[in-house]
Amino acid sequence: MARTKEILLGHLRGVGADGTPAVVSVYKAGRDYRITHGDKRHLCHPSVRGIPKVKAEAMLVFHVSQASFEAL
Repeated sequence: MARTKEILLGHLRGVGADGTPAVVSVYKAGRDYRITHGDKRHLCHPSVRGIPKVKAEAMLVFHVSQASFEAL
């Protein structure tokens, strides 16, 4: 079965847990969202259906706060 190609939507720019600037890349594959931070990747929960929820997921998983989305 073929995998759905991931498309880079943009980046979340915010502040990491240690107070340094952090960038989280946001990808979309079919109906799912995937976020990456550094060398870590995370497939968002199926209930995540928009950028506001992706921001919340980035906070929970990568501890990135005050994030703003920059679309490509």
